[in-house]
Amino acid sequence: MTYTEKFISENDVSYFLDRIGKSDSGYHAFAPLWAAQYKAWRADKAEQAAIIEMALQYAEDTSRSFAQRYQCCYLASSFEVPTTIPRLSKLLDNDSNYQLRGIVACALGHFRAPEADEALKRSLSKQTNAELKTWITRALNGEFPRPRIWTPQIGKLSGEAENRNTNTQASDVN
Repeated sequence: MTYTEKFISENDVSYFLDRIGKSDSGYHAFAPLWAAQYKAWRADKAEQAAIIEMALQYAEDTSRSFAQRYQCCYLASSFEVPTTIPRLSKLLDNDSNYQLRGIVACALGHFRAPEADEALKRSLSKQTNAELKTWITRALNGEFPRPRIWTPQIGKLSGEAENRNTNTQASDVN
């Protein structure tokens, strides 16, 4: 199952970010991420920026679980917000967890922006971990397109929804 549109609208994004990596009985493992993405997608620019900032703070916080950190990287990269690139670049260069750095490379690959490509190239030249080099190379090759945003409207993705402001009744999706 996933969260309903009503439930998402009634809860703060921190509720969903705090649920990432914790098993809620009956809910898909990515349901909290999808709910946070949906909140940001439906938000005005200021609220969306605040959600992305919160996601970046979670991603940078080494006391958070790995699941929270990596899913927050994806949340932050789900939107065309150029100020996200330097923060993700810093994680790519400095985080102690090479697996998270690989995920950050994927997230930077979503941007397809010169600044993101420059950060990836710079990091690639410094890396010694072969697996991480592969992830960075794949990101530079455009293998990680920006994911579509899941919406509660009958479980559709934003790319398939005709209009994000439709009054389609939300439903739980298994």
